[in-house]
Amino acid sequence: MDNKLGSLLEKLELRDKNTERVFFDFKDLSFVGGNQKALTLGSESYNLGDESFTTICRVLDIPKVFANRCDKPLQENIFNHLMSKREGTMFSMLTEGDRVRSFLSPQYPYVSSFKVVETELEQYGSELEVGNYHLDDNVLEFVAFTPEFDQNVIDSPVRGGIRIVHSDSWSVFPRFDAYLYRVLCTNGLISPLEHRKFRVSGKSEDDVLEQVKEFVTIALQQIPAMFDGFLALEGLKIENFTAMIRKICVENRLPKKIREILVETSVTPEFKATIRNNIHTMYDLVNLFTYVASHNTDLSEAHREHLHEIAGNMTLHQSTRCGSCGGSVE
Repeated sequence: MDNKLGSLLEKLELRDKNTERVFFDFKDLSFVGGNQKALTLGSESYNLGDESFTTICRVLDIPKVFANRCDKPLQENIFNHLMSKREGTMFSMLTEGDRVRSFLSPQYPYVSSFKVVETELEQYGSELEVGNYHLDDNVLEFVAFTPEFDQNVIDSPVRGGIRIVHSDSWSVFPRFDAYLYRVLCTNGLISPLEHRKFRVSGKSEDDVLEQVKEFVTIALQQIPAMFDGFLALEGLKIENFTAMIRKICVENRLPKKIREILVETSVTPEFKATIRNNIHTMYDLVNLFTYVASHNTDLSEAHREHLHEIAGNMTLHQSTRCGSCGGSVE
């Protein structure tokens, strides 16, 4: 088994074993404010970290910035008053020992990230490899590869795989995206599954894991098409590269700041050195978007995600464009 995969599974399995789902009526909770915030339920006390405090603020419609400005007595008065007003409202929290990891609506099933990764491992087989991953109290994000999808594309080895985003508290919507990764420049392309809704409310754990299998299968089926599209990009020449950048940005409603970052990056010696035969193509445009998404540390995570998705869509859904202005040609 891949070392990184083994490490991830070990962390997830331990967290799953130590996680308990605790159901409660808001009227039975008591909030303790101050530097070490906590919730008490009967004789049990659970500490609130920054993420779980953020969530309880959102659930109770209390601006977190305001809550943090209040002193301990005022915090406790506000939170306890609002929780008492929700008498009869059931909710649940995911706890690890004496701390709250996250909160979960009663209508949603608890499906651990460990079970999700295990399900994907069943589909991929023993050759599954995990790239970089992010794991916090609410969200797991990782990319999985298999040698089956490794190819050389134009000037770089490229790996095909799936990027999965999962939250066992459903704090973010689950995602299963076909993914290409250029090894030489560490750029990635994302192709989200379109027109498919992952259903959670009222579902069982088994229902959810069946959907995981379905979505992973569909994402795997998209990878060859992404490779084909990626190869075809080099044949689509661009006469006015700057105009094309701006056109794509406008079509995708990117902020002016990001448009300028893309344009400025396109004329740097580092990026210009990647242009083959000094002729710009759609291949270079896709690489520009993924390069900025992967390497510009000033961008928000949402903007990085958007740039990766735009690159993926340009690869899968190519349209004939004017090489000078970037407009679509019928």
